[in-house]
Amino acid sequence: MTLSGLSSIWDEISKFLRVDISISQDLVPNAKYPAIIKFVVTNTFEHEEFQTDVLFEEVQLKVGMPPNWHVEKVENFSIGQSFSYEHHCNYDEIMKVQWALEGRVSPALLLTFHVRPSNLNRNRQLPVKAYFDFLEHMNIHKWLEQIKSFSAPTQDTTLADMKSKERALNALTSELMNSKQQLQDFLGLIDYDRARDDILQYRKAVEEYLTGTQREIGDLIQRLTNHDTQGFGKTRDRIVTKLSDRASTLDKFTEDLGQKLGILTKVVEHKTLNLEASKIGTPPAIPLREIDLHGNHNIEEAIPMLQDFIKESYRDNVRVIRIVHGKGIGVLRDAVRTHLESHKLVKSVSSADKDHGGEGATEAQLVDYNMNLL
Repeated sequence: MTLSGLSSIWDEISKFLRVDISISQDLVPNAKYPAIIKFVVTNTFEHEEFQTDVLFEEVQLKVGMPPNWHVEKVENFSIGQSFSYEHHCNYDEIMKVQWALEGRVSPALLLTFHVRPSNLNRNRQLPVKAYFDFLEHMNIHKWLEQIKSFSAPTQDTTLADMKSKERALNALTSELMNSKQQLQDFLGLIDYDRARDDILQYRKAVEEYLTGTQREIGDLIQRLTNHDTQGFGKTRDRIVTKLSDRASTLDKFTEDLGQKLGILTKVVEHKTLNLEASKIGTPPAIPLREIDLHGNHNIEEAIPMLQDFIKESYRDNVRVIRIVHGKGIGVLRDAVRTHLESHKLVKSVSSADKDHGGEGATEAQLVDYNMNLL
């Protein structure tokens, strides 16, 4: 048999060695690596000319960032069998991870094969909370902090030192541009359909903040290029003030959106209403408010968040709340419904309709508004 003939056989056989890849968030508190990439390799081979029970004598799944590979090896990989491997990594490493297959096909070393490394497809599987976690990990205010600590040149600064400062600022610009691209790539992994408008608006605000920071660094570079030692310090101080205001605005946006989507655990303290507040009366009714706990939290995290969500919704005179918990094996769903059914502010509990999650979501009607119940 010719080499091309062997290649054709392998091309035919390789179609039946299926690799399913999913990306999720590690829910273990304080996990060292927040992202989990799960690979499931399945032998789905079907061919009437091959009657052997073991088609693949050996299969090796290689996962990692070259040249560093983790190798998961299985021998006598029979038809219908599967094996899996979970790769833990940081969010910013997801798109750098590659995978490949190597092994032998029976009978008796008929073929050896190698599938060249492939990158992961950008299918949106991570929860929205992962996007906020990624931003926190990236620390988008670090360039502002570096500008704050950047020493201004003086009249005694040598030309070599000026060039060194200029190179340092150019390095900041390159790092910022790379981070902007990473952020854009990472959003392609996020399942944000339920909050599409909010997330796209927030993404725009983040991009404008980073672009503005990049532009201000460019202004400092221009000062160095022009050997403007006197104007550099004033320009830096002006930039720090401007960017600090923008950072505060973005942080407020982050907090408000996180609370709205139910993905930030910050608890807002509310003081007891005084007599003046009691004169305000009943707030305008809000028909429905939703929180998504699906895939973001374990029960120990989810129930306190649900408790805060109920109180906040009742305080705002929300009539119906919807909790998205997913289907799975029902552990989170049962915990959510048990908590709702025993809560004094909840009037009734039911599954959401089919168009809004079915058994993967629960709706609760809240009791009539009465501020004395808060």
